[in-house]
Amino acid sequence: MRFWTTFMDCWGQADLSDAELDAYGEAYDVVYMGAEGPIAPRDSAVGLLNDSEVKARLREFRARWTGGPPA
Repeated sequence: MRFWTTFMDCWGQADLSDAELDAYGEAYDVVYMGAEGPIAPRDSAVGLLNDSEVKARLREFRARWTGGPPA
């Protein structure tokens, strides 16, 4: 949850351009849907993601937007 809170605080305070908002909208959605611990099947069905899913999706996001290998 510390990462979630930090990311959301930074997002809310960032002065992003329209292009940056488009680019980072996907990352925001991934982090927003992240939850700690195991995810119940009913919660997973509505899009909640566990820690490892959030990390994997953010790596994919980074690779797509930076053109570099995932970190």
